[in-house]
Amino acid sequence: SLGTNPVFEPVGKTDSERAFCWLLTQIRGHGVRRLAGVGWPELHQWIGQLDDIGTINLLMTDGQDLLAYRDATGFNSLWI
Repeated sequence: SLGTNPVFEPVGKTDSERAFCWLLTQIRGHGVRRLAGVGWPELHQWIGQLDDIGTINLLMTDGQDLLAYRDATGFNSLWI
C-alpha cells in the first residue's frame, strides 16, 4: 500500500507525483539523505512495488548518485 499519511505531498493529482512522494517518504523513513544510504536492493524493492501497481520508468538523483529504472514489462523506455 502507498499509505494515506505521506510525509511529502504532491502538488498536483497525477499518479506519478503520488509515487514520487511515496518514494521520498520511504527514503526519509530510513533516516538517510542519499540514495546510497538506502542501497540498491531496498530501492529496487520499493520501485518494484510501484511497478506492480502500474508502470514506471524513472530517473532520480540526489545530486551525486543517479538511479535509473525501466519498467519491468518494457513499457516505453528510457532515453538519453
